[in-house]
Amino acid sequence: MSNNELNWYHEWHNHPRHKHAHWLILSLVLFLVISIISIELLNFGLENKNIAQAQSNRCTSNNFNGDPAWIGENNLPNSGECKQVSQDYGYAASNLAGGSPGELGGLFSRTLTRSYYGDSSLGNLTFNSPIKFSGQFAITRGDDGYIFLGFFNSQEQGWRPPNFLGFHVGADKGVANLLVDYTSSQWGAGGTGEITVGPSNGIVHNFTFDYAPTVGNGLITLTLDGAQHQLALTPEHRAQGANFNRFGVFHLARTAGATVNAYFDNLRYTTGNGEKFEQFNSDPGWEWKGNRSNFLDCETYGNQDFGYRGGNIGGLFHRIDADTRPVYYADNIPTLTQNDYLEAQGILVMTMGNADSGMQIGWFNDRFEAKEGGTLSSIGAIIEGPSAIGHYFQAAVKPSGQQFYRDSNPSASIISRNFFNASN
Repeated sequence: MSNNELNWYHEWHNHPRHKHAHWLILSLVLFLVISIISIELLNFGLENKNIAQAQSNRCTSNNFNGDPAWIGENNLPNSGECKQVSQDYGYAASNLAGGSPGELGGLFSRTLTRSYYGDSSLGNLTFNSPIKFSGQFAITRGDDGYIFLGFFNSQEQGWRPPNFLGFHVGADKGVANLLVDYTSSQWGAGGTGEITVGPSNGIVHNFTFDYAPTVGNGLITLTLDGAQHQLALTPEHRAQGANFNRFGVFHLARTAGATVNAYFDNLRYTTGNGEKFEQFNSDPGWEWKGNRSNFLDCETYGNQDFGYRGGNIGGLFHRIDADTRPVYYADNIPTLTQNDYLEAQGILVMTMGNADSGMQIGWFNDRFEAKEGGTLSSIGAIIEGPSAIGHYFQAAVKPSGQQFYRDSNPSASIISRNFFNASN
């Protein structure tokens, strides 16, 4: 480029008003930038002001120190649905399971009320321990009742029972069935399908249960009357771990109604100090809880029992997929829509959860629909989960007149056993 071509620039650059033009241009640019930033900040401020205004106008809090007087529909138990329950098992002088007189067994009844009978001297075993037990059993009758035999934790039973390794056996319509199963400390469960044992007419069956922790992630082999059945632990369940401090029996912890008569004898089983062999020639003096009891049980299928509990709200929730009644406990709030800002926070404590159970918390329309979701529309969270997982706490929504939607990837929201805090 020639000097002549640059003369105009040098003349302009040396002009006395040149520096004023620089400042004018800089001022205009700064003004435009500041104006844009100010508008964005103003919009952001207005948006947050609107959210804050919505929150202050509509948000409420409740520590439930007193009865909130919320509306309840079919949330409290109906005494007409209660049933008489009897547990009558433990040491027995009979010999229905073979061998000499003396055995373990009796009447086992379904109920959510805990009971067990077990040896408390075995120490503490885990999924890392080689575990075996063997013996013989007989099922004399049953109407869809089941009993668990194996290693468990005295702190909690249930369905599925946390910290369990063994099998459960029962009978219905004259046929006895057995399922090999385990559950981790975090409700992660695995099991075989039903194994047909034979008629529930008192036939004695021989079995051996062998758990090998060093085969894969842990391998269970049950030999029943000479036939083998195997079940492998998953990597996730093995990592969750389990703690067993009892060996013995307990009933199937589901809603009241079904019973089974079962007997066991000549039990040989692993302990932390070697192996024990119990022939039940006399009462072994095992630890017991609720195994000899008779009571009126109102925790029957579908007999809800939740609401205000003095200091909190909650209780027993039954999942009834085919229920024809509205079931809820809720505050009567002004009408809200999907265009409203919604927020809820608090503390959730889960003390027990049977496999495939479920409940919802959130906002809903009290117009009832007899299909999944239960109401015309809802948004919030749902607690549920398959046996292999345990329980999720996941987002769920049911738009008006549409199907019920769940979070498509809820794996990060698996609930730990016994305690879970939920906020926001």
